[in-house]
Amino acid sequence: MSRITYDETMSSSDALIWHIEKDPQLRSTIMSVWFLQRPPSPERMRATVERMVAQIPRLRQRVVDGRPRPRWVTAEQFDIEDHYRYDDLGGAAGRDEVFALGESWVREPFDRSRPLWQLGIFSGLADGRAALVLKVHHAIADGVGLMMMLAALADLEPNPRHRPALADVTPAPAPQVKRRRSHRAHVRHPLVAARNARRSIASIARLVMPTRKPLSPVMTRRSDELCLDVATLPFSTLRNAGKAVGGSVNDSFVSLVLDAIDRYHAQNGVSSDRIRIHMPINIRDGATADRAGNQFVPARIVMDLGENDTEDRLRRVSSHLAAVRREPALEWVNTVSAAIQRLGVPISRRIIGGMMKGVDVLASNVAGPPCPLYLAGEHVEEFYAFGPPAGAALNITLFSYDNTVHLGVTSVAVAVESREQFMACLGAAIADMTELAATWKAIPQAASARAAA
Repeated sequence: MSRITYDETMSSSDALIWHIEKDPQLRSTIMSVWFLQRPPSPERMRATVERMVAQIPRLRQRVVDGRPRPRWVTAEQFDIEDHYRYDDLGGAAGRDEVFALGESWVREPFDRSRPLWQLGIFSGLADGRAALVLKVHHAIADGVGLMMMLAALADLEPNPRHRPALADVTPAPAPQVKRRRSHRAHVRHPLVAARNARRSIASIARLVMPTRKPLSPVMTRRSDELCLDVATLPFSTLRNAGKAVGGSVNDSFVSLVLDAIDRYHAQNGVSSDRIRIHMPINIRDGATADRAGNQFVPARIVMDLGENDTEDRLRRVSSHLAAVRREPALEWVNTVSAAIQRLGVPISRRIIGGMMKGVDVLASNVAGPPCPLYLAGEHVEEFYAFGPPAGAALNITLFSYDNTVHLGVTSVAVAVESREQFMACLGAAIADMTELAATWKAIPQAASARAAA
């Protein structure tokens, strides 16, 4: 991206994210952990961070509460040392120590009087590598927005001769894009208009109706103590499995999440027919493609469990998600958010909190770069993103990078009591998905053999 546009006033959706986290269980902290082939030069890394801060105005801004919504203002006394560190872990540290450090960061709330980000480089790993830990508040950007900001931090080659600079856009009010509705069509087709209105109202009710009780009989408790775990698999596994049933990568991802949760319930000796999933759906279009902040709508979906066959489950998920994308409520989410916001912070926090605490799992799919990245000249080998559970028992975030799917699992400690058991269930689900993906590869080969014969 050569340009990112920043607004002075928070959108209604961003303002809700900002206000509801006064409940610690609803904090909106995004964490990412990168593993680098070697530690970057401290001098070059410092210059990289300074360049990022110079090119992204939001990293120099703090939030000021106000009406009608909070505003972003430049911090009077900004010091990069408050947000950036380069430390040596001593030469014997492993991956577990890095993720433990990430857990300590994600559990600590932001200082709301300062810009809402923190970045650390940690050398001294036993294998000679280094790690980056990045913590950002969700009010700054969604997953796609963070990808745009990534252009100010990473390179496509170790020593680029030229870097396209991100435009330092002065924050300005966002243009309001209004959809023209044909009143003539409503007059000509009153029955159609009434039917569509009923469908929209019912859809919106499903979206915002507070439901504080999770559907899972196991993952019921909540706290603000979060844990981080990871898994990886080839991107081709989810792609080919989806193609085997005529579905998408996202269909395969959601099916994988359901499979892991189903196995976790079975191993705990309980059965659950349904689970409630919260999925952010990207709504960026030509008018909003370059905007920072959050450009997604939250879809709360009740999905069935108990299907043991991987292929049948994936077909069912693909059909269900196709129907969700046609939900009339999706285009009204920002309007509904604005209406809830006008009810005041306590009431809006109760309504949105009720929506979020009744969710069992949050599943987020972020399409990352399909090619290698370099940070201050060093190759980024692994790239994990961890989203906030935000009231759910756990968040599973898919980040695709360089032909590999990196899964970041953020779990609530008291909800997922055995992290090791859940990750083993996720591993078993990945193994079955891998078997299904292999069947798609055999189809063109068989067709070729028949054609040759």
